[in-house]
Amino acid sequence: MYRSSLCRRALVAATAAGVVASLAGSALAGGFSSARFGGAWNTPTHVNAASIFYNPGAMGQIRGNEVMLDVSLVYRSASYLRPESATSGQMDGNEMAANTGEATLSNFIYSPMAGFATDLGGSRVVLGGAFYVPFGGQAVWSRTDAPDDIPWAADGPQRWFTIDGTIRTMAFSLGAAVRTEDNRFSFGLATNLLLSSMSTVRARNSNGDDDVLSAPGIIQEGRSWLDVSSTDISIGLGAYYEAIPNRLYLGASWQSAPNITGYQNLEGDLINELGSDPRQVQDVIVRQRMPHTIRWGLAYRFNDEDEDGNVVRQRAEVRLSGDIATWNNMASQCIVERSQLVDGATARDACPVAADGTVPPGSETGINIVQNLVRDWRVGYSFRLGGSYFFSDRFELAGSLAYDSNVIPDRTLDPALMDMNKILIELGARYRATDWLALNFTFNDIVYLARDTTGNPSHTTYPAPNTQPSAAGEYRQHIALLNLNFQFLF
Repeated sequence: MYRSSLCRRALVAATAAGVVASLAGSALAGGFSSARFGGAWNTPTHVNAASIFYNPGAMGQIRGNEVMLDVSLVYRSASYLRPESATSGQMDGNEMAANTGEATLSNFIYSPMAGFATDLGGSRVVLGGAFYVPFGGQAVWSRTDAPDDIPWAADGPQRWFTIDGTIRTMAFSLGAAVRTEDNRFSFGLATNLLLSSMSTVRARNSNGDDDVLSAPGIIQEGRSWLDVSSTDISIGLGAYYEAIPNRLYLGASWQSAPNITGYQNLEGDLINELGSDPRQVQDVIVRQRMPHTIRWGLAYRFNDEDEDGNVVRQRAEVRLSGDIATWNNMASQCIVERSQLVDGATARDACPVAADGTVPPGSETGINIVQNLVRDWRVGYSFRLGGSYFFSDRFELAGSLAYDSNVIPDRTLDPALMDMNKILIELGARYRATDWLALNFTFNDIVYLARDTTGNPSHTTYPAPNTQPSAAGEYRQHIALLNLNFQFLF
C-alpha cells in the first residue's frame, strides 16, 4: 500500500496529532511558493506565454502565436540540528541520541510548465493557456546510524516533523487579454483550476511528545501517514502600460487565493497505529487558508534611435519588480474526521481556532478536532532589481539580485516547512536561434540565511489539540536552480 520509500520505515504506533506538519516543500519564495518558470523573463513587465500567471495583462501585448515549454531543475540541500534542550521528558543516553543531532537532506526536484498564447490572427484580443506548479515540492531526509535498541532513530532527529513527503498544487489556466488601439495598454483575466495534494509521513506519539520508549525495551514511537487532495479554482487579473513609448513599461497583477477566500478543504485518508493497537484508517478533511499574491514591476529601456525617434536597436533594459503575498492567511492547518460533520456542519464550522491555538469563547462547536497545527505565518514580500544587455537582436544576457522575506516565526518553524530570509542571484541568457525558436537559460542561486531557534519553546506551548514536540534548533538550507525555456514563435 505504501511507496517503497516508506516501506522501510514500516508504519507503526502513531497518532494523527500534527501530521500536517510533515508537508515537505522547497520554498523558492516565501512560504511554499515554488513558481520559477520563465526564468529571468518572468516579471510583470515581460511579455510571453508565462504572463498568464505573472501578469495576464502583459499577455495582451503578444503578437502572433507562441508555445512555451519550460522545466526548472532544482537541487536542494538542508540541515536541522536538534539540541538536547528541545527534547521532552527524562531520557537515557541512547534515547537522547535518537532525538538529537543533525539531520540532512540532499534532493533533486524538477517542475515543468507548458503554455501557449495567440492573437487570433492579428486581433487586439489574445487568448492563452498554461499548466504549471505554483506551490509545493518534495523532500526525503537522509537516514542516519541508529542504536540497536532504537531502530526508528535511523529516520533522523527531524522525524517528529517530517520523514518524507510531498505537497503540490498543479494549475491549469485559461485566460484572455485585450489591448487598446494605440497598443500601449492591455488588461487580462485568467481562470485557474487547482489540483492540490499532500502525502506525508512522520513520527508521532499519542501525547505529542518525543519519548521513544514507554518503558525499557518497549518502543512507543510510531508513524502517521496523511494522504489528502482537493480541487479548487482561482483567478488572476493584470494590467500592462507603456507609459513612455519605447522607454518605460509598467505592470501589475493579482493572483487570488484558492476559491477567492483562500480556504481549502483537502480530503483523504489519515492512517496511523498506536502502540500495539491495530492500524486505524480515518476519513479526514484538512482545513487551511492560502495566500493572495500581488505583483508589480517596471522596466526602462535604453535604445538607439534615428533622427525621427524610431528605435533602431534596443541596447539595454533595467527592471525593478516585487510582490506581496498574504501568507498571514495561513494561521493554522486543522484536521477533522469527516464522520464528525453531521447535521450540515462543515470543516470551516469545525475549526474556529485562533492563531494562538485557542478556540475563542462562544465559538465552540462540539466537533472533535483530530489535530490543529498552529502556523501563524506572516505577510511575505520580495524585491528584485535586474536588467538585460542586448548584444544583438538575437542574443540577450540578463541578471538580477533579489531579496525575499521569511514568513514563518520562530515559534512555528519546523523542518517540514522551512523558510528564511533569502538572497536570490540570477543569471540568464536568451538566444533567438531562428525566427521561430528562442532558447532561454537561467541559473538561480538561492542563499538562505541560517536560523537558530534554540531556546525557543516552539510548538510545545500550544494547548491540545495543537501539541507537538519542540522544533527548536539550527536550520540551514541552500537551493540551486537551472531553468530551461523554449519559445516557439510563429
